[in-house]
This record gives sequence, C-alpha cells and structure tokens, in this order.
Amino acid sequence: MLTFGLEKERMLAPDVQLTLGTGGVSSFGVLLAKAAGAKVIVTSSSDEKLAEMRKLGADLTVNYRSNPQWGSEVVEKTGGRGASVSVMSVVCRGAGVDGVCGENDEK
Repeated sequence: MLTFGLEKERMLAPDVQLTLGTGGVSSFGVLLAKAAGAKVIVTSSSDEKLAEMRKLGADLTVNYRSNPQWGSEVVEKTGGRGASVSVMSVVCRGAGVDGVCGENDEK
C-alpha cells in the first residue's frame, strides 16, 4: 500500500492522507506523509493510540467508535476536499503467499 507515495504518485502539501488504524504500517505511513509535507488524519477506536499518532505528527485524529460519523468530520476538516490518499492495513488469517485475503479468510 505504501509504494504509491514512492513510485506512482508524489504526495505534496497540501495533500491529505487518511490513515485507518494505528499499527506499524499506519505509523510508517504517517511518517512518510509528514516527510512529504502532507496533512495526516488518523482514525482509531483508541484515544491512547491516537495520542501516540499525534506524537508521530498526525495533524488530526478521530476516534471512530465515539464518532461514528468520522467521515463527515474528515470532509469538514479538509474544507470539503476529503483525503487525497488513504492507508490501511488488513491482516487475514489464512492469507496466501501474496498476502491477499480470500473470501473465507478471517479478518
């Protein structure tokens, strides 16, 4: 997922990256986007993890559990533009060598 910023598209200010989650891939995504000058928005269900993402440089964090309309907040906070790029990671039990989740894999 992160190769988009390195190969296909260049993230530049005022691009906005929406990062779904707070794990390792998301943390790396925040650092990459901030280094490129982008604004970063992170969603999570944990206020503690969102605080850590702010320490990494996230500009806006949204707890999707306490704010089920988090998408509307993202659009509002970006002046109606929304995000230019989104980063998310999915882990599947039983995913194949290519890392792709199948219909019957547990997510």
